[in-house]
Amino acid sequence: MRLSVRQWKSTASCDTDWSSLFIKMAWKSSFLRGIPFEREKLLKVFYKGNPLPSFFKADFVCYESVIVECKAQVSIGAAEDAQVINCLRITSLERAVLLNFGTPSLQYKRLVLSKK
Repeated sequence: MRLSVRQWKSTASCDTDWSSLFIKMAWKSSFLRGIPFEREKLLKVFYKGNPLPSFFKADFVCYESVIVECKAQVSIGAAEDAQVINCLRITSLERAVLLNFGTPSLQYKRLVLSKK
């Protein structure tokens, strides 16, 4: 049985950490569909082509090359797009998907950083 976001919210308690709940939902969906992924993957950070002694923790990385960022907000806009583009820039990856579970229906954006 599939539950909508509204149904999930009605079955959870008031103090539920929504971002954690939605990440678990996305994880289960990916696992059931056979999509290869790593959850909370640490990615090396680069600046001007040089590795830095720090890491970025992505919500998910699918197919070893696509960052998946999960949000639970009223809406997603330019600020969230910019955050994901910056994540692509510092990790040297080119593709990302931004998911927002905070609306009655799933919002998503596909973002690509072209290297020129």
